[in-house]
Formats: sequence, structure tokens, C-alpha cells
Amino acid sequence: MLISLTFPMPYSSGNFKANPSQNSAITHPPAPLMILAGAGTGKTSTLIHRIRYLCKSDLIKPENTLLLTFTEKATAEAKQIIHAIMGKDSESIFVGTFHSFCHSIMRRFGPEDRMDDVLWEEKDIIYFLINHFNEMDFIQSRVFSTDPVKAITKSFIPFFSRIRDELLTPKELLIKVEKIKESTDWILEEFPGIHDKNADLNDALLQIKDLVQAYDFFQKAKTKNNAMDFGDMILGCYTILKEDEAVLRKVRSEFCHIFIDEYQDNNYALNLIVNLIAEKNPSITVVGDEDQCIYSFRGANYYNIADFRNRYQSHSKYAEIPLEENRRSTQAILDLANASIGNNPDRTAKQLKCLPENTMHGPKPVWIQADRAQSLQEVPMVIHEIINEGRALYGDIAVICRGWANVRAIASAMQKAAIPVDIHIEKFFDVPIVKDVLAWGHLIRHDKQSEIALYRILKQQMGEDWTRTFFRSMEKSSAEEKFQKLESRCDESADLKKLIDSIKDLKQALGQNRKADEMVWAILDMLKDRPLLKDMRNAYGYRERLNLANTGEILNLAEEFVNTNPDGQLSNWLGFMEVMSLTSNQNAAQPQL
Repeated sequence: MLISLTFPMPYSSGNFKANPSQNSAITHPPAPLMILAGAGTGKTSTLIHRIRYLCKSDLIKPENTLLLTFTEKATAEAKQIIHAIMGKDSESIFVGTFHSFCHSIMRRFGPEDRMDDVLWEEKDIIYFLINHFNEMDFIQSRVFSTDPVKAITKSFIPFFSRIRDELLTPKELLIKVEKIKESTDWILEEFPGIHDKNADLNDALLQIKDLVQAYDFFQKAKTKNNAMDFGDMILGCYTILKEDEAVLRKVRSEFCHIFIDEYQDNNYALNLIVNLIAEKNPSITVVGDEDQCIYSFRGANYYNIADFRNRYQSHSKYAEIPLEENRRSTQAILDLANASIGNNPDRTAKQLKCLPENTMHGPKPVWIQADRAQSLQEVPMVIHEIINEGRALYGDIAVICRGWANVRAIASAMQKAAIPVDIHIEKFFDVPIVKDVLAWGHLIRHDKQSEIALYRILKQQMGEDWTRTFFRSMEKSSAEEKFQKLESRCDESADLKKLIDSIKDLKQALGQNRKADEMVWAILDMLKDRPLLKDMRNAYGYRERLNLANTGEILNLAEEFVNTNPDGQLSNWLGFMEVMSLTSNQNAAQPQL
């Protein structure tokens, strides 16, 4: 008699082949599961394939499934992958960020008088607070009064966010304020990180009081302006679920199975919301790694991992599964990472290891000592040597510099050496098309930046020598007088006449009370026949694609501004953009490679 022994095959789907640890995580039944996944171990793929497996096995239904990610980019990638492996079934799965989930709960079950509230993003908040800083006459801190922009971006907004992240109600905040003692000893005791020699402790006391009052001012301002921010979404969502049992039951019936990516990056408030929903039926899977806890400034910390363990480990099907097989790095790199992070007493122990077939060591680094000028000569030579010897293709090579000036210099040197270059990453306000649109806006508005704007626009149209000579001849004249002089000379040049006509046309459009987005569109429409936009249509190098990508971005910013500020005129938008340029280090929209 022949006895046949059969063993279950490891999970696979398309090109994805699960290793033993991934297979255990994917096939674990619906229950509290914590996947402790190190960097490069395929944690997101494991999470998404777990959803597919459970749905295909009829253990869960797609329409009762909630997949939460931490960023919009991660959400987009998750949606793409899950649709590719599940097809039409994926359409009924809620895939989104925590903020989008909380927003959907607010829209469906929140107070009716808040249904049409406008969402204020951080840039909108900064713009509002800077424009209304003078109304905060309660400010006592000398530090805050001296530099309002820094106070708002570095103190106010982080404080506001932390209040909501910790789910503090106004009443609870006031209770904490009452415990403040008017003494520098109290400051040193409560904030041991403060350097008592370098810090003004008396001003620190005033800052705490100012922050509390500023929070109250901000909350009232949002109510008055029918606005909400991301923090309001989280606090509002939690309040609805906590106080309305009927809503909580409905949400629990809809989202029976919860999956969370990058769990270590969630904060206290988000944990409470998730655990409130999952409390009665804890079918919840989280992927986390405290070694990658990069968002501690938002309230995320090692607490998340320990809290999940303490909350659910008594469940009969609770499991923790580590993913330790790294697919990115050689073992030498992983040994260094393991040794470094192993000194952290708060982490869950795990040892990253490379794939068995990837035990080879990478090439040893070569250190070439050189000054800046020598580097600009040496780098192109080294690249040519690598290419000529067939060791790599151009697209395999990355040149990393410290500082944007060095990036520009080395890119220029490589281009002169006939090496194709893609430069990453430009800053939004350094992109030529962005500078051009803003310059035209300031010029037709005739504001304090109109003279600088005129110089830029003239230089593009008439050349640098002509522009420099003209400005020298009008050295003591105002921008308006310069413009009048240019009008009187427009017959001297067809290019100058075209420029003057364009300025007049845009001023006429501005006089028709057009909104900011309409004016930006008019400026872009006028610029389409200028060299910069012509180049974008006739060539398709990196610079042209960068300008094209950010043409859409600046128009999008104008449209968003008008949506948030329905009466938003060009002057308001220019003020908003000026605040953005001062307070953010926003990256440009990057073209596809």
C-alpha cells in the first residue's frame, strides 16, 4: 500500500513567492496579528497579500476590509498593487490614510453645521496665522513677538498638532494650565531638556501661556471661518465614535477587518480610534518596526508596539511574526545595522539577514581625497571609466552632494563631459516657471516686489546688457516711472512693444476683478509664446519636463487657494506664496524619468 504525504504549498501569487515567515503571516486566520518587519523585508507586500489570501479564502469580505496607510503616496501604491492582484474585488476595500478615514467618518456622521467646512492644510494655517498675528494681543513672549514666522512654524503649529494627537479637550488643557507654577524651578523640573544657561526661563513660562491662548484663538478662528484641519478630523472622529453608540456599531459592522501599515508611526489618538473600532471583534493586522520610528515628532513612539502586545496577547489566536529576511542589502551592511540598533533597549529583538543567494559582498568604497575643483574634474572621469569598462550604465549611477550649490556645479561639469544628467531634487520656488509666474504677478500688481520682477522679465525679453543699461539710466526712478519710460520707447523694438502690450493686457484682466486662479491662468497663457514655454514644447530634457510639471503645480496651488478663500484675489495669493517661500522648503514637482 502506498501512503501519500502532502504538505501545504507556501503562498504565491504571480511573481510574489512568500518565504516561510511571510507565509505564516499571510495565512494566519483573522485575529490580532503583529508583523514585526525590518527594513527591506517586504512588509507591505506581505500585508497586501494577506488581504488577498483572506478574501480569496472567504475568511473575510472585501467590503468589510479597511486598509490604513500613513502617507498619500503609500495609499496610491497600495491601491495600485491591491487592484493588480485582486482585480474588481479590490474596489470595495477602503484603502486610505488615517486622515482620509477620519475625514470620511466626520463627513458621514459629524455635526451638520460642520459638513461643508473647508480643509485647512499646513500652508493655509501658516498663511492665516501670519496674517492675523497682530490680533493675538495676548502674546507676552519676547521670543514669539520678535520672530512671528518662526513662532508660528516652530512652536504654534507643532503645539496645536500635539494637543489633538493626545486627544486633549479644551477643558483638559485648561486643567493642565492651572498646574503651571510661576517659577523657573518648575520649568527646569517639567522640562529637563532645557539648558538653564542658554535659555530665558522666564520667557519660557510666557511661551507656555501664549501657546495655550494661541490654541484657543486658532480653534475659534476655524469655527468662524468654517474650516477644519487634520487634527480636527482625528479629534472629531474619536469624539463621534466615543459618544455615539449607534455610529460606533455601524462603523464596527462596516469595518470588521482592519489592516495597518507602518504601525509604529501612528500616534496615541489614532491608536485609540482603531482599538475602539476593533474592540468587539479584534480582527486586526498591523505591520510595524520600532527601528523605523521616524515620526516621533507627531506623537508616534515605541509605545505602539508594546500597547498592541499588551492589549491583544490574551486573544486565543494572537500572534507576532517577525520578518527578518532582507532583500535590499548585503550581509555586511545588515551586520552593521543589527549591531547599531541592538543597543536600543526598547526594541523587540530581531536579526536582519540577507537572502541565502545574496551572500556576496558589495564592492569596497574608494576614497579619493580632493578639493572642490579637483572633484569637478575627477567625478566625470571616474564615470567615463565605469561606463567604458562596461561595469554600469548611466542610469545605474548616482552622484550625491552636500548642498544644492554643489549639485549644480557637478551637474554642469558632467553635462560638459557629455554625461546625461537628471538632477534631483529642485526646490519649488527655484523652478524657472514658478519664478516667472510670480514675477509677472508682482509686476502687474505693482507691489513692493514689482521692481525686481520687472528686471527679471526685461532681462528675459531684452537681454541682460540692455536691461542693466536701462536700469542704470533710471536708477532713482520708481517702478511705475520705469514702466512709463518703457512705454515711451516701445516703438524702438518689436520685443519691447510685445512686452508692454502683455503687461497692459494682464493689468486689464486684473481690473476685471478676476480671481487668483484665473489670473495665473492668464499669465501662463501669455507666457506660452515666450522662450521658456516654447522650449518646453520643442525639447524634452529634464529642465523642460521640470518646468512642465511645475506649471501644473503652480496652477493647482492657485486653484486650491481660491477653493479655500473664495474671494481670493491675486494680491492675496501672492502674499500666500510669499509666506510659503519663507516658511517651507517645498520640493518641486518631479517629472517622470
